[in-house]
Amino acid sequence: MAASRAAVDGGVAGALDAVNGVFDGETGDRLAARFERPLGLGLALTAREAKARLTALKKFYVLKISESDFDATRLSPPPRVDEAWHLHVLDTKHYSADCVAMCGRVIHHDPDGGVDASTRDARLGATKVALVRVYGDRYDKTIWAWPTPAPARKRAAPKSSKASRKRATAVEAGDSLNIRVRSQTSEETFFKVRTTTKLSKVLMRMRSARASPRRRSASCSTDGASTATRRRRISAWRKAARLILLLCLIS
Repeated sequence: MAASRAAVDGGVAGALDAVNGVFDGETGDRLAARFERPLGLGLALTAREAKARLTALKKFYVLKISESDFDATRLSPPPRVDEAWHLHVLDTKHYSADCVAMCGRVIHHDPDGGVDASTRDARLGATKVALVRVYGDRYDKTIWAWPTPAPARKRAAPKSSKASRKRATAVEAGDSLNIRVRSQTSEETFFKVRTTTKLSKVLMRMRSARASPRRRSASCSTDGASTATRRRRISAWRKAARLILLLCLIS
């Protein structure tokens, strides 16, 4: 426990000694063999790739300990380092003991750390800064490949048109309005009203406007009927006059 406390208090040098003390032996060999297993059980890496992945994981643990990030709130690893970390975390029989041996406490992993993309990107950025500060360019660029930050979502601006702007114009009480009413038979009636005009008056005007053509057509049909009757009477009188005249000539 005293050695692990010294690792935390000793900064990068103390963390490096503590991590090497745990991984330069059975723990490191066990993890490297796990990395070489087929996909589903491991990462299906070659022996050389597994060794490089183990080296990257050790560097990440050094950063976590030197930054005192034990609750996964400051640093997050890139995807390939995270894969190696997962295979260590899943070894519940040894992971806690390995962490305690390194720094006196468990280095927690947050499975929901990627839910908030902005905070995750901030942790990834902090990890990159710490990595360069501690190791310079002495790290595998392929393994420490950083994902592209999630683009910020932009809310689409509402589309505005001249018609919508006209509809949005405020109308004061007493102003006049031109309205158009279309019936089910596609007949259109235009009204000029005020904002204070009741709807019932508009409906009454519309009803009377529709009834007027019917009244005019009814009166026209009546006049037409009387004219036809007069014509028939005149024709009958003319026939009767011709018949009387013919009888007088015969007699």
